[in-house]
This record gives sequence, C-alpha cells and structure tokens, in this order.
Amino acid sequence: MSKIKQITINLPLATKTYTVGYDGVSEIEDANIEYSDSIHWYYRIKDSEGRLIAEIINSPVEVEYERN
Repeated sequence: MSKIKQITINLPLATKTYTVGYDGVSEIEDANIEYSDSIHWYYRIKDSEGRLIAEIINSPVEVEYERN
C-alpha cells in the first residue's frame, strides 16, 4: 500500500492541510474501517515519536499519495 504524503480536510468554514515533513508531521496513517454496508473514514496524524497530532474522522478529505 502506498504511503500518504498529504491530507487536506475540506470543511465549510476552514481547510486544514497536513503534509509529511512539515510542522512536525512524520506519518499520516490510514486507519479506515470497512463494514459490509459502510466505511468509517479515519486518519491519524503522528509526529516522529509516534505521538498523535490529530485525528480525522468521517470528514471530507483529499489524500495525496507518495509516488514509488
């Protein structure tokens, strides 16, 4: 699976972008859960020590993946 390079949250009043390598972000983890009838959209933003910076849950996002 490809690594996530950047994720942008698109909400009506604000847009927030997290990019690996900037502002302490070292990993964007795709933790989505698939059920038989739905998907629970869930992303974790972590720093270099594995500490949680942010969680994105069921929000409209644009995801950019690293090219291999």
